[in-house]
Amino acid sequence: MKWKFRSAPSSGIKGQPQFWLLGLAGASITIVVAAFFASRFRLGPIDDAFISLRYAANWAGGHGLCFNPGEIVEGYSNFLLVLCETVLIRCGLDPMTAMSFLGLASLGCLSGLMTVFIERHIFRGKSLVALTAGIMASLNSVLLCWGLSGLESCLFAMLLLAGFMAVVADSTFIRVIVSAILLVLAAMTRLEAVVLFPISLVAVFLRERSWGQTTAHASAIFGGFGTYFLARALYFGYLFPNTFYAKLDYGNMALASRGALYLWTFVRSNLPLFLFAGIALVLVRKAPLWVRLFLATTGVLMATVIYTGGDHFPMFRFIAPVVPFLSLLALYPAKIVINRSRGRHLLTEFVIILSLLTLGSSSVMTATQNSPGGKSQFDRFVFECHLAREWGRMGQWFFSNTSPDDSLTTIAIGAIGYYSKLRIIDPYGIINPVIAHLSGELGRGYPGHEKYDVNTILAERPSYILLVNRLTTAPVPRNAVSRSVWGDFNQALSESPLLNERYQYQTVRLGQRFMSLFIRMDIPGIGSNDETHRPPP
Repeated sequence: MKWKFRSAPSSGIKGQPQFWLLGLAGASITIVVAAFFASRFRLGPIDDAFISLRYAANWAGGHGLCFNPGEIVEGYSNFLLVLCETVLIRCGLDPMTAMSFLGLASLGCLSGLMTVFIERHIFRGKSLVALTAGIMASLNSVLLCWGLSGLESCLFAMLLLAGFMAVVADSTFIRVIVSAILLVLAAMTRLEAVVLFPISLVAVFLRERSWGQTTAHASAIFGGFGTYFLARALYFGYLFPNTFYAKLDYGNMALASRGALYLWTFVRSNLPLFLFAGIALVLVRKAPLWVRLFLATTGVLMATVIYTGGDHFPMFRFIAPVVPFLSLLALYPAKIVINRSRGRHLLTEFVIILSLLTLGSSSVMTATQNSPGGKSQFDRFVFECHLAREWGRMGQWFFSNTSPDDSLTTIAIGAIGYYSKLRIIDPYGIINPVIAHLSGELGRGYPGHEKYDVNTILAERPSYILLVNRLTTAPVPRNAVSRSVWGDFNQALSESPLLNERYQYQTVRLGQRFMSLFIRMDIPGIGSNDETHRPPP
């Protein structure tokens, strides 16, 4: 079938750079506000972000795409983030700076895109309102926290939104080709984007009514993603990332039940957004294509969260990509009311204020929602950032006081692994294929930390084992270790007779704090001070 690209009548962007100037303003303000929050509340990268960063640092340093040099294991599920960090590091940027830059840039771009979309499709001609709504939507507490976390959540959300904005664009070329490229990039960031490919194909067909252009869109998507998927599978030797085998148990009802509870907790803290998005669902039959597209995207992403069982981190990491679509859908009823207000300015202003209050209240409700233990979601996230800094300090101590040939077992492999530069023997299978492929039902333990095997880890003969995961104000006696550790693996290992047979227990001082660790019997004790044996990283 022969066909060529044609351009639909333009509705705004060509010849009207003010759209993009407005988006740039939204991005800039969002980045400044996010940087202020990061400084004010000491928000920053969490531990898992350092897993990706260590892959990027090793790749940039010539060791290959690996966590432990010489071990080819796909222990991440965010390839595009790792690739971007690697490029920035190779360009001379400090790894920590590269990680922070990507997070802020992704959040800023997301804000700019939402601002442009709101001006064009919802509050047309009301630039200040669109700018305010775009900034408020992007500074939702979920997006703000994960934009500063060092992980891929905002990059993924930004690429998804950009891809689906391209699907409903005026230009057929953008709709067919550019949207496909953006969605492939999204799938390279998180494989979950694959489940959205059929939605994109249907949307392109509904807009084009052309099998040829829909086929071109499908070819670009599956050709681009298929090439990437095949290349990574051949390189790592497995069809899916190692993290999928370690954390997922497909078709498991216990996992789905946990995912449903995870989603319901999010829904309860975002009732205003869901209420107004529900109005968009009621009006869907006469709604424009973008409303139907965003509703389908939101539904599929939430179903995916249920299927995969959710996450253990606070502030709803896996639902972060849903938030932009949900926010835009929640603004759609305001568009309907304004269009039918027939110039009644008081009603228009009331609807606009109500829409902005909806965005703001949902953000505050999510951040302040109590979680198990009595802490709010936001306070728990702040604590995760603190833990990553503390583990980074412990990793720096290992770098300075151990040999490069030593190895370490710890359940917090991110910051400790990145800063220590030691070979990490991971007990939960993130970078360990043997443990990741163990059988066993998931969904009843701590998310992402359910597969482990003590004998497998001890057979690796790690030089050091960290069971007490925190720095303490006083030394922890050996007989109190089992009461002081967190995690099923740590509990099982602390009670193993082989631990006392093969390892000696020691406490070392780090400033005003203490770190407790087990040292293999054939390794000399490492003292109780901060004496440096290697130059700092």
